[in-house]
Formats: sequence, structure tokens, C-alpha cells
Amino acid sequence: MNKTGVIVINLNTYGYTRRCIEDLLKQNVPFDLTLVDQASQEAGIREFFESVRSLWGNRGKLTIKYNTINEPLNEVWNTFAKESDNEYLCYLNSDVRIPCNFIKDSESVFSLESTVGVTVHSTNHPHWLDSASHQLNYKIPPIQKIKQGWDFTIRKSDWEIIPEIFQIFYGDDFIFYKLLLKNRKIAYILNSPILHFQGMSQGKNYRAKLPPRKDNFADDTKAWNSTGWPHNHHSIPEYTRIKPTLGLAQRYEKGIL
Repeated sequence: MNKTGVIVINLNTYGYTRRCIEDLLKQNVPFDLTLVDQASQEAGIREFFESVRSLWGNRGKLTIKYNTINEPLNEVWNTFAKESDNEYLCYLNSDVRIPCNFIKDSESVFSLESTVGVTVHSTNHPHWLDSASHQLNYKIPPIQKIKQGWDFTIRKSDWEIIPEIFQIFYGDDFIFYKLLLKNRKIAYILNSPILHFQGMSQGKNYRAKLPPRKDNFADDTKAWNSTGWPHNHHSIPEYTRIKPTLGLAQRYEKGIL
């Protein structure tokens, strides 16, 4: 059994999703992969997902799901955690680009740091992208009020089921808040940085076909506020920027980074 299971969810973002999966196929350690399409309207995604079967080889377990409706994101996340038998669970947005040592570095940090419950990667940061390498480099920040929902790998033993009151949003807030309460550490991996094209993984009409009342950010925010839990989790600018510059994105596409 492979140590890591990865989930990538597609919702009308075929171009981004394809590049993300192509990066996953270049990983230098075996892993299990779950691909989920959320009833996308665009052409090509089903054919591409099926083509992955022929490319997958003996990397590990490959699961492909075609949902007939746009299932609530947090429900999809919970299902993945329940069905996975991996030691580590990687939740990866479809709108990211990752290097070939992305998974390996997370596994290495977990093996070295027993107090670390989750790893994230430096994102969109020019310094760390320019200094990318295969020499493991990571930091465990002293301030642990951190959240990074587009890329996090968590020990399955630290996963907690996201409450049903949060359907699209606040799943990552919940997970990172619970880790903080348990004094489980978050590690930033710096030598295998990633690009994140913020907001693209939501696709077009990402609220479509959800049950009424729970289909927007305002509803999930109201649900979060009702718990009394804080809003003070964020990324650290020293390691992560919210959006890539155009120059960084172009350099990554050309293979310069």
C-alpha cells in the first residue's frame, strides 16, 4: 500500500486539471490517486480521465468518479478520507502546478517530524520558486494559525470529519483549526514550491445544483460564525503569495522554474 493518497476534483477546469494531473504523473514516488469530476459541462474531461488509466501503470490505486451533480466540496473531501486506506491524505486543487518531488517531500517531513500533522508547500513565491531543489528544506513556523486549502497533506489519523453545516467553504478552516487545538504542527515545505492560479479550481457555476440555502459563501460563513470559532487562520507571506505574477506563470509553463 502506498503511503499517500491524492484527490483532485474537476469542475469545468479541464485545462488546469489536465496540467495538474500531468504533473502528478511525473512524481518520483508511487502514490494512490482519486479523480472526481463534478458533473462538468465542458468537453474533453471524461476522455482525459480515461486516458489516465492507460498512463497510470503500476504507480498505485487509481479511482475515477463521475458525479452526476456538483456534490458539496466538503462532502467529497470527507468521502475521500473515509474510503482511503493511506497513511497520508493529500488534498490538491486542480489549479496548481507541482514539481516532481512534491509528494516525496511531504512523506519525508512526516517521517522526520512526529508532531507535524499537516504539510503545505510554498506557493507563488518568487524566492522559493527560484531556489527550488531536491534537497529537503522545510520550516515549522512558531505561529501556527495557518491555513492553506489549495494544497495540504494530512496524516489520516489527524483528519476529522467536516460538519455538514459547511458545504462548499470552511472545510479547510475547520481542519486547520482542529489541528491547532490538538497542538499538531504545520510544516511549510520550501524546496518544492508550487504555483496556484487562485480561484480557478472553482470553475464556472461552482454553486450549481447544490441544495437550496447552503449554496453560497454567505450561508457557510453564517454557519462558521455560529460556532464561535475564529477567522484568524491565514498563509504566511514569507512563504506563500496568494496569486502568481504573470512572469512566474509564464516561466513555469516554459519549464524555466
